[in-house]
Order: sequence, then structure tokens, then C-alpha cells
Amino acid sequence: MSEIANFREVNENEKKIISNSLYKVSSKMFKLLEENNYLLYISFNNLVEKVFPSIYLIPLAIVNNFDSKNVKTNIISAGIYFGFIKKGEFMLSLEAAEFLISHNWISEEQKLYLTVEGEKSVLYGNRIVKKMIDEMPQRFNKDSLFFIFNNKKEFLAIGKSKINYEDFKNIKSNDIVAINLVDKGYYLRKSQ
Repeated sequence: MSEIANFREVNENEKKIISNSLYKVSSKMFKLLEENNYLLYISFNNLVEKVFPSIYLIPLAIVNNFDSKNVKTNIISAGIYFGFIKKGEFMLSLEAAEFLISHNWISEEQKLYLTVEGEKSVLYGNRIVKKMIDEMPQRFNKDSLFFIFNNKKEFLAIGKSKINYEDFKNIKSNDIVAINLVDKGYYLRKSQ
């Protein structure tokens, strides 16, 4: 695949960046991807907002087809858009979160459930305040990544906590509990 310089398998440095970020989600996450025959590829053609390289998760069977069909054209993307690398950190995409959730690779300790009002607010890109929370895991630690669901257990967003679980009971109802990193409403809000 070296002939396709703008779309290639991630190198060791990129793999380490992605692995370190996935480790925050689950210490087994990167191993699960490898054990289930997935490879990570990086694209410099379809840069997110024209700045950051995109990462794609591709089943090994598809990667094998690249070579067997002697693909010489310039590939832009393949598989599942998994996220992007920004300033030495890997940012997980909504598509990647959906993939991880569908494979049951996300524990209940990483899930935050919102009220109906909280769901609406998050889908508008807003931060999460105390009164929006329906269920919160006890291992809710400051600066940890978690997955946001509505009360029907439908995935909505990826967030980052701003407080610890122990501090939750002592804050006011309008105090910020977490920030919304990316949500499903983004696709409707972004400029076309």
C-alpha cells in the first residue's frame, strides 16, 4: 500500500496516539480491534475541516482486497470513519462510538443518561448541567470521556466530564457537569 501515500495504514507513532486515546475509553479497546481483524488507516486527502488527518477502521478482509484487486487509484476513505488526530491526540467520531457500542465494547460505567430536556439540549450542542441528568455512573471522574444516551437508551453524543461523581450532589441544578464534544445534531448544524 506504499504507492498510496495519502491513504495508508497508520504508522507506529500514529498507532500510539490512537491507542493512548482509546485506552481512556477502555484498557482493552485497541486489543479488541486487533483481535477482531480490523486495521486503522489514515487519510490526508479528506482532511477534517481541512486541517486534521482522518482515521478509518477497516476490516482486514477489505484491506486484503486493496492488494488483490491491484488498486492503483487514489483512495480517499474506506471502512468506518473512526475519528481524527488533532495536536497529538486522537478524537473519536460518532461513527466509531456507534461501532463500539454495537459491539458491546462500552461498559455501563462509561454511559450517561439524560432526561428528555437534556436530550434536546445536547442535540443543540449545549453543555450538560445537573438537572439534565437522569442516570450517572458512580465512576464519573473529572476529564474522562463518556457516552451520552437518552432515557430510551439511544446514543446521542460523546462528552467529557468536568466534575467527579462525589461533587455531583453538592452542585446547583444549573452547574455544568460535562461538555458535549460531538453530538448527532452536529450534522444538522454544520454549514453545508
